[in-house]
Amino acid sequence: MIPQRLRSNPTLSGIEVPEANIISMEPLPVATAEEAPTPFVEANSAAVSWKELTEESILPSYADGEIVVPHSHFIQAVVLAAHDALSHDTFGPVELRASHLTQGRVPSAIYKKTSELLESEKTKYWERICFCVTITSRQTNILGEPATLTFGGCRSLQDINFHSRKSSEVFQCYISYRAMICSNLMISIQDGLKNRIEATGPAEIYAAAYELFSRFNAEENLRTIEGLGRTHITVDQFTHLIGKLRYYNCLSTADKKELPFQIELGDSQVNCATRNFVNSHFGINGRDSLDLFNTLNCFNQAVKTNSYLHNFLEKNANCTTLMQGIQQSLEGTNHDYDWLLS
Repeated sequence: MIPQRLRSNPTLSGIEVPEANIISMEPLPVATAEEAPTPFVEANSAAVSWKELTEESILPSYADGEIVVPHSHFIQAVVLAAHDALSHDTFGPVELRASHLTQGRVPSAIYKKTSELLESEKTKYWERICFCVTITSRQTNILGEPATLTFGGCRSLQDINFHSRKSSEVFQCYISYRAMICSNLMISIQDGLKNRIEATGPAEIYAAAYELFSRFNAEENLRTIEGLGRTHITVDQFTHLIGKLRYYNCLSTADKKELPFQIELGDSQVNCATRNFVNSHFGINGRDSLDLFNTLNCFNQAVKTNSYLHNFLEKNANCTTLMQGIQQSLEGTNHDYDWLLS
């Protein structure tokens, strides 16, 4: 049960939360490879089933014996929040990705050779998981590209100190549009991402996700993304941008702090975005210039294929912020990102 979704919860800032509900013990529907042929994130992750996550995985515990919040409870809390906050919408199955598998064995098999281990003697858990759910009732078209609204979340156990007593754990959740042809997410850092939810259980996760989904303005977000289509970047401007992004990654921390923006993209993402710009569905393809919506997807595609799960959402949102800044610089409405083009 999600206990007492308090209406007075201070994290909700005026959002009224429904009364307590029960997290279903029934397994959530998880998309098969046929239902989700193009993953929303790739990198070193793999698709996993609900059974693998809930029945075939152990639960790490703290020094005091308390367990971490199970991945399944995190997913169920976010899905439940979406169903409550977006009660008039319909939803597809969960697309579930996991990475950094930690393997072990039961004590009775300590002296067995690896080749002799039975499946019942193996233990495992995934350090990082990320999931995405399509809101099937919110399908649309963005500048000729089919898109749909989605939501999901991510969490990593890498920073948890299992040698201490149980404390707050960190979760992320998002809501954003997704280009269906390539499954690229287009997350807005302003209202589409809660990058750090500190919670000790499902109730706090639910409250944070419910607030995010309730406050998200889908129409305004859609207009912002479509607005990127009115501004074009030339090949020369793009190559200069790529050079400055590479240069940025070599700056000292102090020098980066002097700039009015922050770039989360590493060299691997920048290099891949360049290849996408030259040769991909969203690329230049022989034209003199490319609009910033397509340029955004060149970067999003790079993030999708070259990011660890624990920082994938943050990097994706940073791509949107970057394109908005470049647009303002090219149109002369804001000069914070002029450094990247000068």
